[in-house]
Amino acid sequence: MIRIALIYCCENHFFPFILSQNETLMKTPILSTVVIALSAISLFSCKKDKETTSESSGPILKTFALKLDGTSYQTEFYSSQQTAGIIIISTNINNNLFFRLVVADSLQAGTYPMGPGLSTRLDHSDDNYATSYISDPGTLTIALHDTVNNKITGTYNCTLNRSNPAGTKAVTNGEFNIQY
Repeated sequence: MIRIALIYCCENHFFPFILSQNETLMKTPILSTVVIALSAISLFSCKKDKETTSESSGPILKTFALKLDGTSYQTEFYSSQQTAGIIIISTNINNNLFFRLVVADSLQAGTYPMGPGLSTRLDHSDDNYATSYISDPGTLTIALHDTVNNKITGTYNCTLNRSNPAGTKAVTNGEFNIQY
């Protein structure tokens, strides 16, 4: 029978040692010496990750995420641009759900209403822009807007409305953490 002994080094590092039927770690002096030497070397070579602190005390938000009618969606891929006094964040999730978040570039941390003609809105299409939904009503909360480093983070919730054909969708738990 072959037995395997696992020697713990540090965070998630184990070293396996195969022992034959009659061996144990303490009965075999050479094996014991090797185990002690490897343990000492690995103990000093293991490093802990540095703990990082964030300037904000809140949670780290996802790049772009939301729940659409109760189904969660998230992506790290987006395009953004700052033009004519607005920041436009566009993304395509699962190759068929298009979202465009529009925020006035002058807005700072705070809560703002979302809707047509307002300083914040969310547009959505699920049919390659044949029809579009727009947020009305809704709220968007900017947690951080760093205009020096072009970074904006926040959350939003809204109802998306489409007029022709008529339809509504609920957006909850929306998050954005974007470099523009």
